[in-house]
Amino acid sequence: MKNILTRFPLVVLTIITAAVLVSCSLFGNPTVTLTGAGGALNDLVSLSPDNFQTTTSVVGKVVTVQEVQIVFASGTDHGPAYNVAIELLSPGGKNITVFDNYHSNMTGIDFENDGTYTFVDDNDDDGVNQFVLHSGVVVPWTYQADGDFDDFEDWDLMGTWRLRFRVIGSDLTSAGSILSWRVIIEYKEDI
Repeated sequence: MKNILTRFPLVVLTIITAAVLVSCSLFGNPTVTLTGAGGALNDLVSLSPDNFQTTTSVVGKVVTVQEVQIVFASGTDHGPAYNVAIELLSPGGKNITVFDNYHSNMTGIDFENDGTYTFVDDNDDDGVNQFVLHSGVVVPWTYQADGDFDDFEDWDLMGTWRLRFRVIGSDLTSAGSILSWRVIIEYKEDI
């Protein structure tokens, strides 16, 4: 009987450890959703791009960015899509291209539609890898990002995340604005 009682704590610890491992494998890594405020997008800002910020105090290491959502304001002209580049920057300074058509030759295609544009990883089948157009306008949809969100792996989660826009154009009246943005990040907790 004494032998059983001395092993009881070890048995309980083994059961708890197994439950934690099963729970982690069933539910995966935790995620955090960071939401940022919007603001004006100004043309001719290649040297000083518009930065939108959001901060988290969650401690951990990034596994991947699941998606970036950008809500453009209603009734504004965001300029030609070929003049827009968008990057996501981590607190440690790592940046990934969300969208970059600045160097393309896609003339006549605009981001004039209001609505939510979602960008997922470049290998995610939930996103399309080409524009969904209606009358020459890029419509709100789920698109594959130009960069690989998995490149954020093992970077620190805690701190200020930035969404950086570069809008290059010759018509200052086509600035436009975003209402808000968010990023969903899968992470692993520091142990």
